Amino acid sequence: MLKLACIVLLAIAAQPRGGHAMSGGEVVSDASTYSFQAAIQPRITQGGTAVGLNLCSGVIIQGSALNTATPPVYADKYYILTSATCLLSGVTYDLYLGTNEVRGVTTPDIAGITRADVTFHPEALTSGMQKSDLAIISADAITTFYENVNSGKRLTSASLPSISTSANSYLTNSVNMAGWGYPYDSFGGVSPRLRQLNSRVVPNWYCSVINFGKPVSSKHICTGGLINKGPCTVSEADISQCGCKLAGRPVQALKTRLEFWLPPPVFWPTVWRDSVVYSCGTRPWLQGDAGAPLIHRGNNGNRVIGLATLVPASGCQHSKPGVFTRLGNYLTWIMQVTNYNPDD
Repeated sequence: MLKLACIVLLAIAAQPRGGHAMSGGEVVSDASTYSFQAAIQPRITQGGTAVGLNLCSGVIIQGSALNTATPPVYADKYYILTSATCLLSGVTYDLYLGTNEVRGVTTPDIAGITRADVTFHPEALTSGMQKSDLAIISADAITTFYENVNSGKRLTSASLPSISTSANSYLTNSVNMAGWGYPYDSFGGVSPRLRQLNSRVVPNWYCSVINFGKPVSSKHICTGGLINKGPCTVSEADISQCGCKLAGRPVQALKTRLEFWLPPPVFWPTVWRDSVVYSCGTRPWLQGDAGAPLIHRGNNGNRVIGLATLVPASGCQHSKPGVFTRLGNYLTWIMQVTNYNPDD
């Protein structure tokens, strides 16, 4: 399947097999539970054929933009907030909005969105997704679909942290997360059903110690490792399926360099958050939970406070803390791109 473009993800810490997944979570039986969530399927072209990559996640947010009236006035517009990692894996994207099930025969709600409708956080691109792993899809088709009740779906938009709560640590608070990743290490593929987990926020220093080598900062939120559960990335055990070489050098020969988190040489095509991506001509191969929302249920209602990013690379069922981009730190950028009102 990857004859023309071989992707190898080398995790910094060599661990047993894993997948970027919401492993061990319970199935979300009611689509309205996460009616603000989007499943995103990046697509690439290989040998003239469109190839769909694994799903990743995002959330619908409401902003505004000038419409086409004369004179133009600001009108509601809907966007998808997701991770840069998710969108950099493809060149076009299919969206499934407010659903709890996506199978191979499922027709996307919106198909063929291009990079022209994507805004990446500048620091995500300059840091190789080690920082500010965020992107926004602004295609007009999202608003059209959202406002068309003909879809039969009861979509909602996500509430992000308000200005007054943007600096909250949420330490020890209960949080939920939902995504499409491997349901178990042994499953070998993304889940066709949306799955959710409940956890608690833990100190970032603890997260840094347990996930040694990952660039965890104050712009992240960490969730406690759960026994046999959690989000994670593809691990070393999956490397043998590819056999890719970079600049004529076998991937395995460079593995020990990566474990010490050295700055990437210029010939590395790209860096994917906590893993290095060796790309022989294409993009990261996702495993389901990139951009998965972290939801805090508090006195001010349910708010999405993070999106999955530096997730553990030790296997879905190895109980390491998950790491999420802290959205409270990025309200200014989100407002600039979308005119989102953080006090709604």
